[in-house]
Amino acid sequence: MNRLPDRDVRVAGLPNLRRQRPGRLAHGLLFSLFLLLLGGCAMLPGGNDAPDPFRTGAGSASGGVFELEIRNDHFNDARIYAHWGGERRRIGMVTGATTSTFEIEWRSQEFRVEVDLLAGSGFTTRALTVWPGDHYELRIPSHL
Repeated sequence: MNRLPDRDVRVAGLPNLRRQRPGRLAHGLLFSLFLLLLGGCAMLPGGNDAPDPFRTGAGSASGGVFELEIRNDHFNDARIYAHWGGERRRIGMVTGATTSTFEIEWRSQEFRVEVDLLAGSGFTTRALTVWPGDHYELRIPSHL
């Protein structure tokens, strides 16, 4: 069997190319295929039951979330805060005359909502009993 000698190959418009051995090319393709399959397997759903490290309290004993839908009938924007046993935490903002839904991590049963209207007054709700998976609605009246 005749074997071609290793020498420079000249192709118009390209620099001189060294002829590669067929085994190296096959090894390179196999390695690339392996990396592609490895990356694809890592993206499959359900393979990772670890908690999301970017969620506050992930992996804690509290667990679960509930939804709070706020309908702002007032023309001012409203900042929304959650109160859990003396701790105040900002939930978000609801623009005037809109509705927004927030997913809130459940911490305990007793929960209060503070509404702070920008350039206006505000109020705090009475204590609400909340559970993970619940959906609550709060309406901010047009006159305060």
